[in-house]
Amino acid sequence: MMIENREYTATAAVENRSEDFTSGHKTKKMTIALTTLLVAIVAVFVDRFVIMRIQRQFSYTEGNSEAGVRFDVVDEEVLSLFVTFDENLDGVLDLSEFIQIANRILRRKAPAAEGPHKMKVADSSSDTSAPDVSHMAATEQLTVISNFTSLVLTSMTKYSDDHSSGFDGNEIQMQGLKSWNTSSVPMATYSVDEFRAFLPYPILEPPLGQPWHIVESRIDKDGPGLTSNRHYPTPVKGRLAILYKLLSMFHPRPFLLTRFGPQGTVACVRAESKDYLDIVFRIHAEFQLNEPPLLPFWFTPAQFLGNIVIKKDGTRVESFHLAVPNNKSLNVDMEWLVSTVAEGDTGFLPHMELNSVMPSILPGQQQTDEEVESTSKTIKWDKEISFDKAYKALEDAFYSFKEVPYVSFEDALNRAKEEKKLRDLRRLICLEFTGSGRTLREGPLESPPVVHMLKKKFISSWTLVAELKDIAANGTNLEVTKAAQAHLDIYKFPVMSVVSLPNGTVVSKMNANDLMERQSGEEILPPGFDDLLSHIYYKFLEEGIIGAKKFDEL
Repeated sequence: MMIENREYTATAAVENRSEDFTSGHKTKKMTIALTTLLVAIVAVFVDRFVIMRIQRQFSYTEGNSEAGVRFDVVDEEVLSLFVTFDENLDGVLDLSEFIQIANRILRRKAPAAEGPHKMKVADSSSDTSAPDVSHMAATEQLTVISNFTSLVLTSMTKYSDDHSSGFDGNEIQMQGLKSWNTSSVPMATYSVDEFRAFLPYPILEPPLGQPWHIVESRIDKDGPGLTSNRHYPTPVKGRLAILYKLLSMFHPRPFLLTRFGPQGTVACVRAESKDYLDIVFRIHAEFQLNEPPLLPFWFTPAQFLGNIVIKKDGTRVESFHLAVPNNKSLNVDMEWLVSTVAEGDTGFLPHMELNSVMPSILPGQQQTDEEVESTSKTIKWDKEISFDKAYKALEDAFYSFKEVPYVSFEDALNRAKEEKKLRDLRRLICLEFTGSGRTLREGPLESPPVVHMLKKKFISSWTLVAELKDIAANGTNLEVTKAAQAHLDIYKFPVMSVVSLPNGTVVSKMNANDLMERQSGEEILPPGFDDLLSHIYYKFLEEGIIGAKKFDEL
């Protein structure tokens, strides 16, 4: 979702750190005479509580069975239970993992040496993030520090003046959020061997910018997510344990597999030398903040973005950095229950970041600042791409709808006018205003016919309602501020798709709830469409084009 401007703190930090190790660094003319602005405005409330997810039923037929047993509907409880016992997140239960299930089935206590399967993770004083000294004795160590500034409560809709009266009952459930003021583990030291998890796999030498999955997604976009009815994560073991340990520095209950998409961790090589790689990575993870008897409170950052400069054989790490981007006015989703009612909101998190103190060193070794700087400057990249290009590759790996380029609200208006001026044509513009528009981005916006339509006739954008309000209130361009206000005036919770002219004149509009209701009727889908929702959305775009042409005739 964050594509318009990437000059934010996390990006800048990654770029600056990368520079320390670097020695140097159609439009097709269209025949239509029309410009249309599609605006999908999404509230700062999470849409999954309003728009029902379309769940696909999974089935499996056991071919060797005489009866041909059919297993239908893998629901969120089943999927969540599997993930709970898949301790190394490899998608397969090995014998050691199955033993815990067997003990439950047989109702017998696990051997004392192994210990019972513990759903609860230790608190910040435990060894969750502590190094394995015996393992580290012969390898270099990397010290990492964490920085955390708590969520700005006033950035939440439920704390705004307009909604404060409806906030009764939420205060108790928000105890975990309000008490989270500092990092769980301010500093920790890890064996460099653990960071091998970030090295390319299974392709050992991928081209620059070619993504690979460090953590594979375990959910299907049309299938069930993972249940929200959980308090404690299963501590991750094996190769991916370092990810769990690093995120545990912020809070003791991180979940590497989010309940909903996007899910997983993706990386790509940004730069390469004879001995080193600069690897950029993106993590989607979340935290559960409450302790029983309180119901779960889910805290989901928009993303974690970072980079690591590591030796190809994994024996040394020059630098490590990870942060939640903070260039947007809202960068966290939150969900919780009040009695049996699901609540949700979004907010702004100023600072959530991990940094290595210095390059990795052997136990007991000391390095001066001059030696650290001298070592870092010796890395000369033989080939590299920009951070911007690497980040776009990771974004595309998570969001196939980003095949359509997206720009800011103001840029969309300006580009439409510029194309009219230079090419004597009006081009269609698609702006998606959203906080968490999963229903659109994982449905219609990924549909090939819709993608083709948007790329051919639209200039696209993706922004937040809060940002639209800021433009209307504080913008310096009068025409742009009026256009922003025009779209706010017709906004209806939770999501509004709007077709407009570049001057902000609204041509047509459709609320997301109406879109969902319209798909209830039976209709034969034309070729190219996999679902009715995408076809309805496509027809909405066509109707917008027709409506815009009528304005030309006036």
